[in-house]
Amino acid sequence: MSEELFRCAAEACEHGTITGARVHPPELLDRLDAVATPEAQAWGWLLRAQHAALSRAGDGALEVPAHVLSTSTSRDVVRRGLPILARLALLAFDATRLERCCELHDLLRDESASDAAAIAATLARAWLRWLRAEPHEHAVDLGAIAAQARALGQPALVVEAQALRALDALAAGDLQAAAELGRRASRMARTEGIPESEVLANVALARVRRAQNRPHLSLRILGALLPHAPPAWHDWIHWEAVAAGLIRLDLPGSSSPAALLAATLRAIGSGVAADVGPCAERLLGAVQAIAPLRHDARRALTLLVPGYAEPDPDVDEWHRGTSVETPVGLAGIAFAPAPGRVEAGTCAHVVVAPGVAARRVAPLAVPMESASAEIDPRPATPPGQPRTDEGLAVLALAGRALETPAYFRAVYEYDYEPGAHATMLGMHVHRMRSRLGDAGTIAREAGALELVAARAMLLRDPRCGEPLAQQTLRLLARGGAVSARALATTLGVPLRTMQRVLAELVTDGDLARVQEGREVAYRVEDTTFSEPTRSQRFGPAGFSVE
Repeated sequence: MSEELFRCAAEACEHGTITGARVHPPELLDRLDAVATPEAQAWGWLLRAQHAALSRAGDGALEVPAHVLSTSTSRDVVRRGLPILARLALLAFDATRLERCCELHDLLRDESASDAAAIAATLARAWLRWLRAEPHEHAVDLGAIAAQARALGQPALVVEAQALRALDALAAGDLQAAAELGRRASRMARTEGIPESEVLANVALARVRRAQNRPHLSLRILGALLPHAPPAWHDWIHWEAVAAGLIRLDLPGSSSPAALLAATLRAIGSGVAADVGPCAERLLGAVQAIAPLRHDARRALTLLVPGYAEPDPDVDEWHRGTSVETPVGLAGIAFAPAPGRVEAGTCAHVVVAPGVAARRVAPLAVPMESASAEIDPRPATPPGQPRTDEGLAVLALAGRALETPAYFRAVYEYDYEPGAHATMLGMHVHRMRSRLGDAGTIAREAGALELVAARAMLLRDPRCGEPLAQQTLRLLARGGAVSARALATTLGVPLRTMQRVLAELVTDGDLARVQEGREVAYRVEDTTFSEPTRSQRFGPAGFSVE
């Protein structure tokens, strides 16, 4: 009787993966619970762990009672479920639970256990180090682990090791290696056709794409994965989506890190400074023990609320104006649409005030900067005069008088020749003075230029703008396939301009044309990522936004 029951339990476990639509029959669990043996209790525990991996139900109540480990057979069953337990702990960002799982791996270590079980235990330890950002010299050789798993014919473990290698490389600041490893893991997962491996590899790839400042690719991956990913994966997917700029993601009633990050970013974008502090405190408290998320949150706050989080050299250089490149991984947040706006902010601004060092601010933070002081937002520069804004930004961030040749090269990007360029420079200075009005002036003495502010003001910095191509990719990443006419209307540009940009993006491989009825539409394309097609669907496609 017991042998037949255990055979049914083993069969249910074989089908209790993401690929199967079967839910473990309640009567089977009832029958196992009725058998007071360690083996029956172990099979019941394993079935519940697999159910939690699919449904997220009860994933916090999967402790293994000591009496369940009293026989070699029951220990074998529990050992089989430890990778599931480790994965659930990881997806809950719970390092304490993951450490207990690693301890259980050590407790159940057996010379008769398979090499695959030993690899799973090593990977669980590696994930724990990633969650805690432990020193890199303590890391195991994940390349060697992947090779061992490949030799054993364990493709899921190979993909897991490669995905973790990509995330480790990213945490170490090696973006090139992270991109290469992330693409490799994604392609491996697609070739093997193991659904949960595809989810893991592509969430890792989405994180790498975001770090490459390609948030449109990150959102394309995450939106396609969401309906195929079991609920246990949603917190991580949502976090990556918000960090890629989807700050209007609708997570009603959620206290997840993603919900707290979205609330903080919306408070910043709304310009209500009094709401930002409490939101940021809750966010930092929630991610304090989760090193990768803590890193993301602190960098976002450093970019948007200078001085609030720890100093960051990359972000500090951008604030001071010594770099015009958006800090690594922050393009999605920097240019996210503020609440109440459909389109993203298109360029950074510079806050200028008498006697205070000027600093650059991200588009999302402009409403808060405007509300925090009596700042005069200068009117937009007339079309065809972008260098007027560029010149003002260069002088403001310099914080001192600039010699004419140095200023001219910074703005025009070629050398100044007085005989050829004096008239042009004079007209340029006149336009900057007109643009400032009574908020300040441009002093021009002894062959140098200096901006002198009369009061606080915000100046646009087009050098740190989001090009139309990037705005297009961002919009398509959020909304799926869209026609050229609809894109032109949303972005407020002529249809011909939109068509030219779309043609260039298709040629570059960033977009694909799709036929929708009589109209041609466009969607974001990633030459590495391929949408899962063979796995169970857990919900509708795409994200729900406010």
